[in-house]
Amino acid sequence: MSSLNLSQNARRGIAAALLTAAALVAVACTDDATQPNLAGTRYGVSQALGAGTARTYVTLDAAGNPTSVGVALSEAALTNLPMTLPHFDFHFYNVSAA
Repeated sequence: MSSLNLSQNARRGIAAALLTAAALVAVACTDDATQPNLAGTRYGVSQALGAGTARTYVTLDAAGNPTSVGVALSEAALTNLPMTLPHFDFHFYNVSAA
């Protein structure tokens, strides 16, 4: 094997390049830089309901955790509904803490 006779400046240049590469890899691998912001509201596929449409939704925070879920109805969705079919009614009440 032959040994490389590098000048001190060449060795410093190689060392600087290696340190720079290591620093770039370290920065690129941090969680903060690689985590996308997932915040927003996502809607499901619209379905016909009455004379309008209904669709589900979920609202996510920046980490992708759900903060709310629901069903969005168009204004016309509550007209022309067949009332002769079995159905469920939902009632919501606000109750104060005792």
